Amino acid sequence: MPDSRIDFSDIPESTDQELRRARRVGRPKSGSAKRLIAIRIAPGLLARLRRLAAKQSKPYQTLIHELLERAANKELVNNDQEYRQARARALSRLASGFHLGGGKMSREELHNR
Repeated sequence: MPDSRIDFSDIPESTDQELRRARRVGRPKSGSAKRLIAIRIAPGLLARLRRLAAKQSKPYQTLIHELLERAANKELVNNDQEYRQARARALSRLASGFHLGGGKMSREELHNR
C-alpha cells in the first residue's frame, strides 16, 4: 500500500518535548563511511569467513574488510621494498661503471677510427 493511502488521523502530533527526546535510529554517521559493493565469493569460503568472524566476535563484513586491507597494505609495502632494492642495485651498478670491452686507446688511435 502506498504511503498516500495510510490513515494517520488516529495518531496524535508529536509534542516539542517528545521531539527533543527523540533519538536517531540506525547506523551512526561517521567520517569514515564505507562504500557498499557487491562481490562474488564461493559459498565454502564465505562459510569459513563467517565462522572465523564469529570466533573473533565481529561481523563477517568487518573481518573481510580487515583481511583485504591487510593484504593490500602488504602488497604495497612489498612492491615499495622491491622497488627500493632494484633502485639500489641499479645505482650501485652505475657507480661501479660498465666494462664495455677493449683497452685504453691513445689520442691518435681514437682519431684514426
